[in-house]
Amino acid sequence: PEQIRAAARHLHEQRYPSPTLLDLAAEVLKDQYRQPSSSWLHVDAMAWICKALGRSGNPKYRWLLENVSHNAPSRKLRGYAGKSSRELQ
Repeated sequence: PEQIRAAARHLHEQRYPSPTLLDLAAEVLKDQYRQPSSSWLHVDAMAWICKALGRSGNPKYRWLLENVSHNAPSRKLRGYAGKSSRELQ
């Protein structure tokens, strides 16, 4: 989770992130956001991915972020996913 978080933070900070990296981040989020984890680091890593996808401006990620905002086990993750999905509208 620490490496995922660092990569997602870096992706979020880039002005023009690579579409390939954004797609990869979306796949990681899709595969891992529902993992029952008591690790705050895992939740934080998933939240940073949400923020990076929301900042991308690409509406193709909206469905994923809305899904995470409704189904994630973590309240923090649901909040960041919801906020990020609204950035894409």
